[in-house]
Amino acid sequence: MEKSGVFVGIDVAKARVDVGVRPSAEVFSVANEAKVLGELVIRLKTMKPERIILEASGGYEVPVAAALAGAQLPVVVVNARQVRDFARATGTLVKSDSIDAGILAWFGEAIRPEVRALKDEETQALEVLLNRRRQLVDMLTADNNRLSSADGAVRRDIKTHIKWLQRRLKDIDNDLNAAVKHSPIWKVTEDLLQSTSGVGRVTSLRLMASLPALGELSGRKISALVGVAPFDCDSGTYRGRRRVWGDKAMYARLCSWQR
Repeated sequence: MEKSGVFVGIDVAKARVDVGVRPSAEVFSVANEAKVLGELVIRLKTMKPERIILEASGGYEVPVAAALAGAQLPVVVVNARQVRDFARATGTLVKSDSIDAGILAWFGEAIRPEVRALKDEETQALEVLLNRRRQLVDMLTADNNRLSSADGAVRRDIKTHIKWLQRRLKDIDNDLNAAVKHSPIWKVTEDLLQSTSGVGRVTSLRLMASLPALGELSGRKISALVGVAPFDCDSGTYRGRRRVWGDKAMYARLCSWQR
């Protein structure tokens, strides 16, 4: 992509998406709706940005990141802690969604986190999931509108269909979440690992490849999976030595004990 010197920060909330642009300092907001996000993608494409920065927070950023990546825009999802530290370093203590969007754009301009393009099959997979998500959202909207004027058996049927659509939407969101978090645009885990002294890119990539659950499990659970958590070896009055061993079966046992 041609270098434009434009950096975009996007702060995503449930109902609204705030966008900050540097160096123009432009800030604007749009509704967090599928149709509007499609228009936002077109608008951002005309800017030819060098980087679009999103912060990992709350999960609302995932469909937006997927839409941008599917359009082959240079999007990076970064660690929220890094952005907070950057804001403090620049003396920005006031917080609002529009200010956060501006800070994200400034972070992109100053830090320039690496952008990695998606492979064609990854892009196509995101597009398929996004299209299906849009279809489900449209059907949910239509059924909710019908519900207000329906009664009797029709009303019961619509309510049943709405519940089914909500379950399917949740499944699609889970699939989309997994696809984005395992794609090159998701730098949150890698950034966090490399913030540890002595951990470089090769080590972080090895950890992420070997432990895809890293960052999603508690310290105790991931330790059990790796094999560095000591486990009891007791029976009746016997107290054996604590031992360490790990595999998925041991992790499953630990999870069952903690329920």
